Amino acid sequence: MSEDAPEPKSYFIRNDKGKVWGPMQASTLAILIPQGAFPGRLQASEDGERYAMIGRFPELREVLPEETWGVSAEDAARVPPPGPAVDPRTLAPEAAPPGAAVDPRTLAREAPAPAASAATPSAAPEAPPPPKPAAPAAPPPGEPGTEASAEVALPTEGDLAETSLFRLAYLIAARQETCRVRIEAGGHESVVSFRKGAPEHVVSDDPALDLGAWLVQAGHLSEEARAQAEAAKGNFGGSFTTALFAQGLMDPNQAFQHLSAYTLEAYAKLLALEAGTFRVEEGGPPADAFPLGQSPFAHLVRAMRTLPVEVVRRRLGARLRAPAMKSNVSVVPIEALKLGPQEMRLYGLYDGVRTLQALAEAVGDRSDLFLRLSFLLGETDFLSFGEPEAPEQVEEGGEAWPGAAAATPGEVPPKEGGTSSKASKVPGTSGRPPPKEGGTSPKEPGTSGRGAGRAPA
Repeated sequence: MSEDAPEPKSYFIRNDKGKVWGPMQASTLAILIPQGAFPGRLQASEDGERYAMIGRFPELREVLPEETWGVSAEDAARVPPPGPAVDPRTLAPEAAPPGAAVDPRTLAREAPAPAASAATPSAAPEAPPPPKPAAPAAPPPGEPGTEASAEVALPTEGDLAETSLFRLAYLIAARQETCRVRIEAGGHESVVSFRKGAPEHVVSDDPALDLGAWLVQAGHLSEEARAQAEAAKGNFGGSFTTALFAQGLMDPNQAFQHLSAYTLEAYAKLLALEAGTFRVEEGGPPADAFPLGQSPFAHLVRAMRTLPVEVVRRRLGARLRAPAMKSNVSVVPIEALKLGPQEMRLYGLYDGVRTLQALAEAVGDRSDLFLRLSFLLGETDFLSFGEPEAPEQVEEGGEAWPGAAAATPGEVPPKEGGTSSKASKVPGTSGRPPPKEGGTSPKEPGTSGRGAGRAPA
C-alpha cells in the first residue's frame, strides 16, 4: 500500500445492552455480524461516540445483508451517517432502537429538530432533496464486466490434466461469475465458492485443507476449542466458523485476518492440482463466506508465486520448447494482474523468437520465477506460443531415438539419401532427432498442451 493511500475505515459496534466491540474494518464485520458474533440489535460508529443504525453507513450497507441494517433501504439512503460535519439532530429517531440501553445523550442528539416557525424571518427555505447518484461509468473495452468478458466460454466440467484450475479461475473472474466449483482429486472433495469472479470460501474433506487443523497448527486456536466447535457445528448449519463465533471460541477482532489467510492458502493449494476433475455449479458462497478484499486476478498471481517449479514444468510441457510472444487476446489488461516490478521486467522478454527454455536459461537465478510467470500468462491468454521445437536427441549412454543407432556420437542421423553432419558443439546440446516416416518429427508427451502451436496474436 502506498503512503498516499487512505487508511481503510474502522467501525465500533454496540448492541442494545451497551456492550461495545472494535474498532474493526467493514470486511471483518461482513463475516462476523451475519454469523451472530455480536448478540442483540446493533449500531455502528466511526469514532466510538456517535452511534447510528448500521444502514446509515454506505460502506457497511455494501457488505452486510439488509436485515442487519436496522432501517429500511429507503431511509438508509436518505439520511447520512453521523459525523463531525453533520448536525446530529438530522438523524432519524430510529437510530436508537426502542428500549435500548444506550447513552441518553446519544438519543438526545438523534432526536428530530423542531420545525422552524413560519414567522421567523431568518428561517431558511427547506433544502431540495439531494440528486440521485449518477450511474457508474461503463468499464473500458477489455475490462471485466464488458461484453468481451461475457463471450469467454466457461466449461461446466472437465479434467484438471487438460484444464488447470488457474485457467478456470481466470475465466470465472473474467466473466464475473457467481458460482461454485466442485473438485474431486486424490479421493477427496473440495468446493471453492466465487462471488462476481472472486473466491470467498473454501471447504474440503481433505485433512490437509481442514480449517480447524490449520487454526490449531498456526496457534490461533486450542485443540480443545477446535473439538468443541466440531462437536457443536451441527447446531449451526454445519458451519465450523459459525460455531466458533457463537460459542465465543475466537476473538472477533482477529477472525478476519486468520480466516482470510487460511482461505488464500487453501485456494493456492487447490490451484496447484495437476490431476482430478472439476464441475462448475450454480449457486453463491455460503453464509459464512466473506470477501477477501483483492482482485481475483491478484489472487492468481499470489498463488503463482508459490507453485512448485516441477509442477510448472510439467504443466508447460511442450510449450517449454516453443517460442513465446505477447498476446492481446486476454479479456483484461496486463495491469489487472498487479505484477511486481521484477515480474514486469520478465514480461518484457518475450520476443516470439526464443523458446521459454532458452529465455529461462538466460535469466539465471530468476528462471523459476520466469517459468511460473510464463505458466500464469499462458493460462490467462497474455502469451501465445509458436510450434514447439522437436525434442533433443539423448546424449551417449541414454536411450536413442529410433533410427539413431547407426549414428556416431555427436552426429545427426543422416536422412535417406543424405549425409550426416556434425551436431552443435555447444556444451549440453546434441543433434535433432530424425524425422519419422512421412516427414514428421517425433512428438513428445505433453505437446497437446493448451497454447502449443498457437499462432501469434
